[in-house]
Amino acid sequence: AGGVGGDELQLQALAGAVPVGAEALFFGTYPVDDGVKGGRPQKEIDDKVKHTLELVSLEDAIDKMPSELSGGMKKRIGLARSIIPEPELMLYDEPTTGLDPITTKEISELILNLQKKLNMTSIAVTHDLMCAEIIADRAIFLKDAKVAYEGNIKELTDSKDPFLKNFFGHELIKA
Repeated sequence: AGGVGGDELQLQALAGAVPVGAEALFFGTYPVDDGVKGGRPQKEIDDKVKHTLELVSLEDAIDKMPSELSGGMKKRIGLARSIIPEPELMLYDEPTTGLDPITTKEISELILNLQKKLNMTSIAVTHDLMCAEIIADRAIFLKDAKVAYEGNIKELTDSKDPFLKNFFGHELIKA
């Protein structure tokens, strides 16, 4: 049972991460703004919470309870909570899991916009091809737990490799 080492603390300061399950986003039955604050002093964080909720288009949800939020709103709150410390690197684990196609597109576009606005690097693990096509400028494709292919999404989807052709057997969403 070890503690958090220096390297781990540096990574925590550098990277943000979005929790996968909606239940991981909230502290019991507190309003959204308390969940985004993450236990920080109110005086220090109020303006930042409001600004961050504006970045994810949820400024009107500040007083809502978790039970009043849709799945897409919960994903946005997870994003808001993760960007509060202004990370240089954001880690996403299946960021669009459980969302309908319209909300998947909205969340993926939000991720891309936040990446640009906040000048942060993003790493996403996803099986959602629409999400990958929207947010990725580089992609790594794993096969049998090993890096099998690397390139931009267009290179992967245009590949003549039979395995990739079978996997990406669809039209690109963005040009």
